Amino acid sequence: ASLNAPWDSIPYLFRTDSLGAIFPNKIQGQIANDENDNCIVDDDEFKFRRWFVSATSAAQTFYGVTNETGNYCIEVDTGIYIVDVIPRLNYWEACDNTIFQEIMAKDTATIDFAMQGIEDCPLMTVDIASWGMGLRRCAYNPFYVHYCNDGTAHAEEAYVEVTFDDDIQVDSASLMWTAVNDQTYTFDLGTVNIGECGDFIIHTTLDPSCDSTVINETRCVEAYIFPD
Repeated sequence: ASLNAPWDSIPYLFRTDSLGAIFPNKIQGQIANDENDNCIVDDDEFKFRRWFVSATSAAQTFYGVTNETGNYCIEVDTGIYIVDVIPRLNYWEACDNTIFQEIMAKDTATIDFAMQGIEDCPLMTVDIASWGMGLRRCAYNPFYVHYCNDGTAHAEEAYVEVTFDDDIQVDSASLMWTAVNDQTYTFDLGTVNIGECGDFIIHTTLDPSCDSTVINETRCVEAYIFPD
């Protein structure tokens, strides 16, 4: 039978400990903004979320990602590892970016990364999307806006401009707009701190009169964030 057939499968055998872990050894730690430049992760310093850490041995590489509190945990096999933090952007570097660590049986190693900015600059990102089923004609359509400051400095007086297609009527938003120019709406964000992210929803109706659109037409929405 073909290996691509849906009834075929490839068996795998995993050996686990009493807690169900495949690898009982761990490399864990935190990633933080080294605000006082002492190359130590202090308790009161901002912890980065959604940053990746790799642990590479001669045989394989394992990965971990920081959670909402900046902590990561990688389950690994025994061996000697090179542990690296993978910055989200090239604006950051670690005091000790590459660390060698030997992992013995049932071992837990704690490795923190204190990150320092190479460039003193905010770096704003923004995404906008509607729901996956596509826009509905003559009906309600929400747009979801997500923004972050991935830079090394706080972004003061930040704002997002969203430009809608002419047939999209903006009804309301979870963050009220502060200015309207034709179909471009401005949303003030205030100060967005280093590593901070946020979200808001814009509630719209596509072609409320039901007389200017047809099925399968494309409608465009663009978001731009400042400072750039």
